[in-house]
Parts: sequence; structure tokens; C-alpha cells
Amino acid sequence: MRKGARWTKIKKQLKTFICTKLKDRVDFIIAVYRKAHDQTGRICITVDGKEVFSMCTITAEIEDYKTYRKLRDEFNESKENRDIWEISQQEINTRGIFGEYEFYKMLEEYFDSDVSHCLNSTNILLNIFGLLDRRIGKRSLKKFSEVVKDKNEIVQYFFNLRCNVEEMNFNNDSGN
Repeated sequence: MRKGARWTKIKKQLKTFICTKLKDRVDFIIAVYRKAHDQTGRICITVDGKEVFSMCTITAEIEDYKTYRKLRDEFNESKENRDIWEISQQEINTRGIFGEYEFYKMLEEYFDSDVSHCLNSTNILLNIFGLLDRRIGKRSLKKFSEVVKDKNEIVQYFFNLRCNVEEMNFNNDSGN
């Protein structure tokens, strides 16, 4: 992904990777808060017009700050601030809280990576991109079904969505 590329061009590239059966059902929407001091915004993923996953920069930064403060108090200055911040980032991402900048960072990694890397990643966004990818076949989905029950709820949602359109059933007890 080129630096400074427009969202319409990036979205068009992303849509070319989505499997045919989901291409018209899944959409990525960006809202920019122009009156915010740094013009941050939010990104959401919709399925059939319904928002299923939202990434808001302001929410992510608030949660990151709260988590950072909590971790800093726990570590009692035994770790460097940078280390605590990285742990904080990992923790909120594991909970499914992302900002706009993380979406773009993971999208760039997705474009530059093999699709199997995305499915094997611990990152929720890479898992979602991988599950929507047209290059993932039924054998890869079957292999992923063995680990999906340990993944975040939103990853399980997209796994079930993909399995439904592929007419596959794994009875993975994910509840979706």
C-alpha cells in the first residue's frame, strides 16, 4: 500500500481479495471526524448492511490510556514506559479494540503477506482479512476450524460467515 494512497483506491484493492460469495455482502466504511483536532475517525466492517465490527481511534486511545495506567501501576516502574505501552497495545488489540491507524497497518501487512500468514496470526484484523480472502479454500478453512474456538468472538463470526457461504459445517461450539 503506497503512502498517501486514497481510501477509494485501497478499498478497491481490498475488495479484489474478498471471496466472490461475500464480495457484495461485506463492506468497509470509513468515517473521518473532521472537527477532531487530528481528524481521526473510525472504520467499520459491515455484513449485509449491518455493522459487525467497529474500530474507533478515539475509543482505542482512551482504552489504551486506561490499560497503560493500570499496567504502569502493576509494574511499579520495573519496566520501561515503552515496554508498558507495547504490552498495553497488545492487550487492547487482543480484546478487539483497534484504532484507524492499526487498521491501515494491518491492511498493509495483509497486502504484503501470504494469506496463510494471516490465518496463523494472533492479530484479529489479519484473521478477518484472511477469512474473507478468495485464496482461502475449504481445506484451509477446515484446518482453521481446529483453532477458531480459541479466537476472539469477531473472528469466530467471520469464520462462521465464510463457512456458511461455502456451505461447510464444522460444529465448532463457537456459539455463532
